[in-house]
Amino acid sequence: MGFRAVVIVASMAATPAFADWQIHSTKNGVTDKIESYASLPAKASDHGITASLEISCLAGERLFSIVLSSSLIRGKVGARLQVDDRKVKPVYLRVFSDPHRLSILTAPHYDLVGRRRFRVEIFPPGNPSLFYEFDLKGLRAVIAPLSCNRAPGDSFEDGMIY
Repeated sequence: MGFRAVVIVASMAATPAFADWQIHSTKNGVTDKIESYASLPAKASDHGITASLEISCLAGERLFSIVLSSSLIRGKVGARLQVDDRKVKPVYLRVFSDPHRLSILTAPHYDLVGRRRFRVEIFPPGNPSLFYEFDLKGLRAVIAPLSCNRAPGDSFEDGMIY
């Protein structure tokens, strides 16, 4: 008997408050619980590679990830992050078992809620850098149904580690 996840996509793109966000639901094969996550496509692709920002729940906390249409080598990948017009933050992002996903565990050291723009430049080893920009309009509304939602204004500044 193989594992089968049920995916239900509820597009909220028609609602202006959500901009281009989508809510996705999957059935956890172990717990049989329905789990939701939100995704937002980048404004443009780079070098023919598309990206989306995903917000999911991991151990009760929100997890931010960048999901690329092209795979990367597992391990650390250099990147630079910027929210709104704040200082650019150089970081290492991690590629774990999914070679398309860059998990943002250490950064942003701030929450994206209440922000307008998130920019990321990724430096894949041996390849040209990739740049993506995300319009965060509607983020507060789109994370409300997530099981790991925190009250508006709560911050993730403490506790984000590699």
